[in-house]
Amino acid sequence: MRPRYYVCVVVGLWLAFVSVTTCPVEGAEFDTARGRQFDPARQFPLLDRNDDNRLTKEEFQQLAARGGANGGRREVFDRIFAQLDTDDSGELSLEEFAGLSRLRGRTEPPIPAPVTSKAGLPNLYKLADGPHEVESVADLVLRDEKRGKDLQLRVSFPKDADVFPVIVWSHGATGSKDDYQPLVRHWVSYGYVCIQANHSDSRALAGMSQTGQVANKFHDWANRPKDVAFILDSLDGIEAKVPGLKAKLDEKTIGVGGHSFGAHTAQLVAGTATVNLGGVRTSHADPRPKAFVLISPQGKGPQLDDKSWEGLTRPFLSITGSNDWGRKGDPVDWRLDPFRLASSTDKYLLYIEGAHHDFGGIGGGVAYRNAGPANPNHLAYVKSTTTAFWDTYLKQDEKAQDFLRSNRMAAVSGGEAKLTFRSDR
Repeated sequence: MRPRYYVCVVVGLWLAFVSVTTCPVEGAEFDTARGRQFDPARQFPLLDRNDDNRLTKEEFQQLAARGGANGGRREVFDRIFAQLDTDDSGELSLEEFAGLSRLRGRTEPPIPAPVTSKAGLPNLYKLADGPHEVESVADLVLRDEKRGKDLQLRVSFPKDADVFPVIVWSHGATGSKDDYQPLVRHWVSYGYVCIQANHSDSRALAGMSQTGQVANKFHDWANRPKDVAFILDSLDGIEAKVPGLKAKLDEKTIGVGGHSFGAHTAQLVAGTATVNLGGVRTSHADPRPKAFVLISPQGKGPQLDDKSWEGLTRPFLSITGSNDWGRKGDPVDWRLDPFRLASSTDKYLLYIEGAHHDFGGIGGGVAYRNAGPANPNHLAYVKSTTTAFWDTYLKQDEKAQDFLRSNRMAAVSGGEAKLTFRSDR
């Protein structure tokens, strides 16, 4: 039996045991037709097309293609890849690939099939596209002389002439300024200017998908809030460089948000303080933003403790779900810590039953660990709630505030999504 064919037989037999609904990952350890043990050290280089000692998702998917896998089986491979990718790098090392054998017999909660939006969920707040035509400039570069750094930006704005609030949006680990268009374009269509940057861990930067920097993608976390501050310092320059943006920026009305590692960035800007091993606390807060959106934020850990959120006093919206797992070993409710512990007098929590890390598609097709399947309802809940939050705190819209503080989300979603408001005033 030829080596490459042997790989296909191993995985083909494995897939025979895999159910898309219950997904007990069995059969990965042995080639039962030959009685030989699964040998990752021998099979890894057969899949590593460019010999960089890492497997991309595309390289890993060769197993599905060679095994004649259909679309449903490819989804299983995506889920297996996410389980193996323990460092969330988007690539597998040999050690991670060897985890195939350790998955034998493990089970995980079923992933529901994509659902159809409930008649457009008409009772949600501003779910349909807004009245403004959206324009984007995706190739803007600003030079931060103080840090000796070029920052790549994408700026999206309404085509109409008016003055609009500004949202600075921070991507997740290894993401990019071009992600999250389902959310960004929706906000812009309702009258916002949205600015996105490639942080230093972005896969869009030269070499980031091939070098060891990806494995250490969290190391430059302290420069992310500095990127946000630099953007806010540079609003006049951004306006001058972008055709069609002149006189459209309301520089006194600013929101900051992010997803995953970007939510970590946003909550630092909002006032969440880090603490080092010596107990020294550091604030990364910027006083200019008025409100914050934290989608899948981080809870207590090596940098954050019970007191870290005492400085988060401005309004914020936190979003998570029952399948939005935290770090390895952390429970799902780890992501509830910011809502529980922040001192803000106006804080909101959108909790979606069944939601994964991509919340049905907020990333715009970006593949990352535990993204989960497409789900138009989950995406709708996030689009509607975030728009209502921005409208409440950046436009002082009373109807938006009424929605946020009502039970309409739970009623429309049949209890699938719950929006909680807490105020200590």
